[in-house]
Amino acid sequence: PTQCPSGKVRKNLRGTNAADCSTCGAGEICYEGDPVAYPCPKGMYCEYGSDAQYCPAATYNDQYSATSRDWCLPCPAGYYCYRNGTSDYTQYACPAGYYCLINTTSPIVCPQ
Repeated sequence: PTQCPSGKVRKNLRGTNAADCSTCGAGEICYEGDPVAYPCPKGMYCEYGSDAQYCPAATYNDQYSATSRDWCLPCPAGYYCYRNGTSDYTQYACPAGYYCLINTTSPIVCPQ
């Protein structure tokens, strides 16, 4: 058998050619050669027909099956989301002596 290309999936038996492979759905991630479509991981979004993308720094997504960048929410004040693909912003609490604005990637030192 010939595997479906990356981003494509064949969920049914008896495929006869590459046209029988379908595009991975929005909110799903498909791996080459794996007939199963998986929910898009937290911290990412999966648009229809595209590879999974990380939510950019200063945002987070704590849900599976995100279908667009709109699922990437601003990191709340009191936290800083400095990495792409953040799924749990609570791991990045603003440290003592600093403050963190909404949608920020680095703490700001408190003035004297």
